[in-house]
Amino acid sequence: MSEDRSKPWRNERKFRITPVQQAAAAGWCRRAMAPDPHAGPGGDYFIRSVYWDSLAEGDYADKVFGALFRKKIRLRVYSESPAFALLERKRKIGMWNQKERVKLVIGEAEALLAGDWDVLFRKGTETALRFYAEMKAQLYRPVVNVEYEREAYVLPFEDIRVTFDKSVRYSVSDLGLSGRKSMVPLFPGGDVILEVKYNEEFPRWMAARLGAVDEVQVALSKFGLALAPWRSEA
Repeated sequence: MSEDRSKPWRNERKFRITPVQQAAAAGWCRRAMAPDPHAGPGGDYFIRSVYWDSLAEGDYADKVFGALFRKKIRLRVYSESPAFALLERKRKIGMWNQKERVKLVIGEAEALLAGDWDVLFRKGTETALRFYAEMKAQLYRPVVNVEYEREAYVLPFEDIRVTFDKSVRYSVSDLGLSGRKSMVPLFPGGDVILEVKYNEEFPRWMAARLGAVDEVQVALSKFGLALAPWRSEA
């Protein structure tokens, strides 16, 4: 994996579904699609993301008010004992999304969490310096930790990727990257986030087989949903 990388713009649609719907949809994916190469033997892989926001809470406000142009910044790891983290900026224009990222060894990521902005300055790459300028100028700080298990499938046509994010949970107090966390379920009833990513045209034929076309598509942001109870009380 390269240290600095920007991904192309992609479309994505998200749906909140029940565990029963997820079981049926995942069954179809196992028959018709290839498993994600990052999945473990059980078919899932672990994701933990520490989301950041500016001192003015601008990213959360953009999310709440449905701004056409918005972004999220997060540190993401794929293990409870990670060797590295990805600092990612996910930009969104309508349903179009694009990511850019910087790979950090875990010591660098933990130093950044502790407020050492110079970690990014010392990387010296163009992407790292953009993160450094933006995050330092707007006083970004970690605000919420979200983790879940992801089940994912891929299809070469339109570079389609289907993911099921299960057992989504969060914490606004334990914002570390390593170790087991005490977290609150985001969906106490066990609901799952189904996401379909694609290049150009939404594959409605696939959505029908996933059972998603009858669901209401909403702006399902783990970042926004996890922070909502805390920001509404402010």
